[in-house]
Amino acid sequence: MKKILIIAYSSTPLTAPRGTQANRLINKLSDNYSIFLITSSKSTSDTVSYFNKNITITSIKSTNKKILSLISKILSFWSVFDTYWFIQSVFKSLLIIRKNKIDTVVTLSMNLSNFSSGLWLKIFLGSKIKLFSFLSDPISFNHYYIKNSMLKHRFAKYFEKIGFKMCDFIVVPSQLMQTKYIELYPIYKYKFKTIPHSYKRVNQSLNFKSNKPKEVTHLGTLSSLRTPIPIIKAILKNEQFFKEKQIHFKFIGHIDKEIKESLNKNNYISEIISFVGKIPITEIESHITSASILLVIDANLPFSPYLPSKLVDMMPYNKPILGITPINSESARVLSLTNNAFITYENLSQFGFVIKNVLETDYIPKNLSQFHIDNIGYQWDLILNS
Repeated sequence: MKKILIIAYSSTPLTAPRGTQANRLINKLSDNYSIFLITSSKSTSDTVSYFNKNITITSIKSTNKKILSLISKILSFWSVFDTYWFIQSVFKSLLIIRKNKIDTVVTLSMNLSNFSSGLWLKIFLGSKIKLFSFLSDPISFNHYYIKNSMLKHRFAKYFEKIGFKMCDFIVVPSQLMQTKYIELYPIYKYKFKTIPHSYKRVNQSLNFKSNKPKEVTHLGTLSSLRTPIPIIKAILKNEQFFKEKQIHFKFIGHIDKEIKESLNKNNYISEIISFVGKIPITEIESHITSASILLVIDANLPFSPYLPSKLVDMMPYNKPILGITPINSESARVLSLTNNAFITYENLSQFGFVIKNVLETDYIPKNLSQFHIDNIGYQWDLILNS
């Protein structure tokens, strides 16, 4: 059986929501490969096993939260970069590779500690290993981390260019990301491959409720870029209609300080809107199954190549998904492909009509199979054996 070393700081939902995607892929690959995993101690649990038994796990202690926050402020484009974890992962990877005669390395990022570890392994081992780097978000054109700093953008572009030269394959979840990267680095176009996020079928015996009032539910962090403010305004403009139709809006997850201040300052309050805050992982599924519509909010950007992992995570629940997203975004493409709906920020005046239309239309999802973990695993098989 072929041996693969996987480096993934976040490999379970204990570290970050995107850890769910990494965990699903790692377990799927373990069906056909002998997997050696290097991950963060935050991703492992003493009480719950998130991994198949045949996966060999090396857990490395994460850096203190305050130090991580400081590093993130200095090098914002690196997302969360854990320097100590990165150094330890390189040295432990070298030992594992030499001991087990491994020639294939996969890094699962957005945390660039993983991506950087893979690059240093390539520096040390060169052609002795093949490096497959998965980037859930772009580096040099990441609006969530770089923002308006030209210096950080140039440094990120330089880092990215060097990194891509060293990688054997760069895997991204979004067709728009792949297209943009090929435009930026046409010399490496043969290295880029789109493999989207995945879902796994859910237990069909789950209690799927038909609620009154109807619930429109958003799961995830609310920030200055992924802001609920325009949606709240649209809800309040149609407040009487939503009350008559018994439609309730629920926002679950962390809310950034500036969003809280804006909500309080402008008195964006209504009995049909509730903010739940962060909830335990074990409670997420019950909120999804009780929802009538699942809401996805993208940043209002002229170019939005991001495919939110939660959009794909929601697919197997047979619930209509409504995206608030730019018209040419990756989310809009995937929502249209799967027979879901989206509305742009410019058309939020039609928000009430769109909600009514989604609720009154029989939902029949399409083209979901291409996002199922079996198909995603098959696509990874193809490149890992190329």
